[in-house]
Amino acid sequence: MFPVTRCIRVAVFAALFLFPPPEATAARTELAILATTFPVWIFTRNVVRDCPNTRVELLVPAGSGCPHDYTLTPRDRQKLASADVIVLNGLGLDDFLRDALPAAGDKTVEAGAELADASGRAGSTGHDGGERGQHTHEGGNPHQFSSPARAAVMTRTICEALAGRDPDNAETYRRAAEDYILRLAALARQLEKIKNRTRGRGVVVQHDSLSALCEDAGLEQIAVVEEDGQTPSTADLVGLIGLIRSRRSAVLACDPQYPDKIMAMLSKECGMPCINLNPAAAGPADAPLDWYESVMQANIKTLERHFGRP
Repeated sequence: MFPVTRCIRVAVFAALFLFPPPEATAARTELAILATTFPVWIFTRNVVRDCPNTRVELLVPAGSGCPHDYTLTPRDRQKLASADVIVLNGLGLDDFLRDALPAAGDKTVEAGAELADASGRAGSTGHDGGERGQHTHEGGNPHQFSSPARAAVMTRTICEALAGRDPDNAETYRRAAEDYILRLAALARQLEKIKNRTRGRGVVVQHDSLSALCEDAGLEQIAVVEEDGQTPSTADLVGLIGLIRSRRSAVLACDPQYPDKIMAMLSKECGMPCINLNPAAAGPADAPLDWYESVMQANIKTLERHFGRP
């Protein structure tokens, strides 16, 4: 038999193992954040980068792009239920999970909440008198993340929401967010300078995920080729060709997440140049924290090559 003292030690050890003191439990507590789409996942990770007890997971697979046709899986619903905070893009882009949100209670944060007016301006008139080229989402164009200036607004919204839910780390969130916002602001200033070269130039975008980026670069959007990724009809294409030919100063902007066959045809048919711009809607699952900045720098270089440096 064990001596009494040894029995007591074993009992104490077991109690500590099974019922750790409150401070030990608190030290292991992790804030579980679920970001619905790739861009807000990148922004959120930059906000929480210095908080080791904060975990950010992505709902829609990183390479999927804009989730217009995404369907929630049972695993997705489990993630929504178990998350402490759910960061949405907002502006209608997350409509695919609308029926799953009531169970989430007050856990949701809409990163684009402050950009409702901008989302309305980002749409533009199409070739058929106004219908095509206007985004059909209830909140207007939800792809505001392709603008570094608006990405900064989204980042600040995410930061303040997390600071309110996790006050112990509020200042850490704010310091990281301010550093990231300064870097986004530098990108926005580079795009602003390009406006000196693009005045009076029109752009036909493959998808309106590029609208905010092109607007920041001073380009006037005159049409969207593929609404929500839908291939245009023959009648649509005839109208687009007529519109593009009438705007000799236009340029075509391709989005790498969509096939470029139609854009190549329009470029050849109309004799218009086609440039590749990345809206940062999708990316690698292991994207580094500066991934968005790298993509936007590449976009800026593409615009400068086409229109000339400021």
